[in-house]
Amino acid sequence: MEHILILGAGGHGIVVADIINSMNEQGHNVSVRGFLDDDSKIHGQSLSEIKVLGNDTILEEYTDDKIIIALGDNAVRKKIVHNIGKAGRAFFTAIHPSAVISPSAQIGQGCMICAGAVINPECNIGDHVIINTGATVDHHNQVGSYTHIAPGVHTGGEVTIGEGVFIGIGASIVPRIRIGDRSRIAIGSVVTRNVEEGAFVGGSPARVIRKREF
Repeated sequence: MEHILILGAGGHGIVVADIINSMNEQGHNVSVRGFLDDDSKIHGQSLSEIKVLGNDTILEEYTDDKIIIALGDNAVRKKIVHNIGKAGRAFFTAIHPSAVISPSAQIGQGCMICAGAVINPECNIGDHVIINTGATVDHHNQVGSYTHIAPGVHTGGEVTIGEGVFIGIGASIVPRIRIGDRSRIAIGSVVTRNVEEGAFVGGSPARVIRKREF
């Protein structure tokens, strides 16, 4: 049996716990040890029948447990991975049984693949990526680590998505588009042109709303 610690006891954490429960119903053998969260007010409480054990300072008590970081903020997720990854901890990927994933697709460690997601042939999904409910990632997509693809997003074939990108609910991306690192795409946008690194775009067709200063 694999034992899992879920970092983050908010909405994403509850969804991860539900995914693992669904995996077990399909014959997997995974036990959630508990949630870890910085909010001391919920320490000791149970959420979805899973106890909040404390914050990440207690990781050393469970050295053999795998970890999944259930936080929607890409930058925070990356920072936590870098901090705890130095200790050589293993990460768990949660894949809902209703997700459809091609055998030729590659999924990195620490990912969260939600109910109804579709990942088509020859896709390469990086580490600690969130593919949220009902999102579809078409053939030959490259998705960088720490990216969050929100519910109902649809990408065409041969799309390249950089690291730490956020794509808002219901956005659509036409084939062969390149989306730069740490860019953001607004809810419901239709992306028909390449997106520069750090840009925030929105609309139909999507246009630059602002650019991030580095």
